[in-house]
Amino acid sequence: MATPVLKLNGKEYKAPRPTMGVWRKVIAYDDTKKEKLVDMIDGHIEILALIYGIDADEVRDNIDIADVIPSYLTAVRWVIDLTYEKMKEIPSKNAEAGQDDEQN
Repeated sequence: MATPVLKLNGKEYKAPRPTMGVWRKVIAYDDTKKEKLVDMIDGHIEILALIYGIDADEVRDNIDIADVIPSYLTAVRWVIDLTYEKMKEIPSKNAEAGQDDEQN
């Protein structure tokens, strides 16, 4: 998955590769999403700020309201996908045995 870019007030922010600490905060937030819309949007903005390494007020003051949820979903999906990034490098049992994966 491509590294997400957040556009705010004519400026583009490219997310740096997240640390394990960022990943844990993203997962913890995702597991406890708030019931009120305002709390959910504020939480999304906090997570976007964390992922992009910018101040939450910068995001809050400059993002179009219609971009909050799509930007959040794109950035969070990217962070979570990185968890499995190196799994592609691990050969399957069938490949190690010289078998075709379809012969299960």
